[in-house]
Amino acid sequence: MRRVAITSGLLLVLVTSVAASTPASFRGRVIEFPTSSKANMIFVMSRNGSLRRVDVAQAKVSYSDDIPLKMRRKQPAKHLKHGTEVRVLAEENGHGMWRAHSVEILALPGSKPKPKPQPDDNPSTGPVLSRRTA
Repeated sequence: MRRVAITSGLLLVLVTSVAASTPASFRGRVIEFPTSSKANMIFVMSRNGSLRRVDVAQAKVSYSDDIPLKMRRKQPAKHLKHGTEVRVLAEENGHGMWRAHSVEILALPGSKPKPKPQPDDNPSTGPVLSRRTA
């Protein structure tokens, strides 16, 4: 009986620790980049208003294909500043802190978003369906 209780207790601890380290992906804008001793931390605000504190010390930072080559830096992590739109792959430590594995820069601060394609009433390309008259 005692062995079962110990085994089930250990199993519970292992299951909760595995669930806490499940990687998640989220995106948002960097709203603050502290320059003090916490230089490896950024804060990401999502569209729905949730704020996440992210440790980027061990993260691989890269640019999206949408960022022009002339705007890229040799060290992409230098673009992690206020207003940068990012996608983060990270794990939560259970205390509200996220440790990033990778950070992808989607848009730079001040850059204009791509215009969304507007639906056209008369598309110039593509098949045209018409009714056959006999």
